[in-house]
Amino acid sequence: MEFKRKNRVTFSLLFLMPLLFFSFAGVSKTADEVYNQRIQELFQVLQMGDNLRSIKSLEAVIRDFPSKSDVYGTYLEFMDSYYSLSDVTISKEKLATREELLLLAEKGLLLAENKDEYSAGIGPVLTGWGYPEKSVELYEKYLTLEHLQGDLKYYVIDYSDALAKLGKLKDSYNVYLHSFEKLGADEVLAQGFVEYLSQYQSLEKSLSFAKDFMDKFGFSDRVFYQSCLVYEQYDEIEKMKLCLNKLLKYEDVSNIVDGASKEKLRKYQY
Repeated sequence: MEFKRKNRVTFSLLFLMPLLFFSFAGVSKTADEVYNQRIQELFQVLQMGDNLRSIKSLEAVIRDFPSKSDVYGTYLEFMDSYYSLSDVTISKEKLATREELLLLAEKGLLLAENKDEYSAGIGPVLTGWGYPEKSVELYEKYLTLEHLQGDLKYYVIDYSDALAKLGKLKDSYNVYLHSFEKLGADEVLAQGFVEYLSQYQSLEKSLSFAKDFMDKFGFSDRVFYQSCLVYEQYDEIEKMKLCLNKLLKYEDVSNIVDGASKEKLRKYQY
């Protein structure tokens, strides 16, 4: 069960939004005007919720306008979601392989004007595809301590995860320690750390940190929710159910969980 993270820098439709308000005056259009019109048409397709059609439309825009970076991140994120849904369908539809997508991600990086934002968005995708070393390379090249004060500050959660997957557990742990020094009592960072401790240390340390954090800084639905999920990871399903129902009795967690998790919550709710 996944939580809805604020830390993930998602491309989604954000890179495309500024192009939707372009005014097409006159009959003859420049190359940029044609591109912006295609983006408007693409936006309508994305809004329909048809993932396969969206992917094909995104591929067409990239093919026709290979020097435009706006659409690369959106396409790669859609492909990441689609791979997680059905590898069988991917194979059937002959969509791009992960190796081909890696090359496309690298091309998108070369074209991107804001390489820090691009890196923060594509890093978790690359880690999920089995390229944590690529994620770490991006983070360490394009993201600095300055970003701990800006909109991209939660990149450190995915940075730590990528380091841990490379076996650099001491480095990944220190990323959290340094981030807490800079961000203080940040509940999103604390939520990520609860998950981190459960994966790379122990159930006891994870739950102990969650309790200590809330004792010191007050109740957090995010931290409490993540502490419930720790039980699932250790196959203690009944304890997870009790924990979740205790939370759901008093809190609305719809703003911190994704769609799939809401379905699981309904199943576990008494």
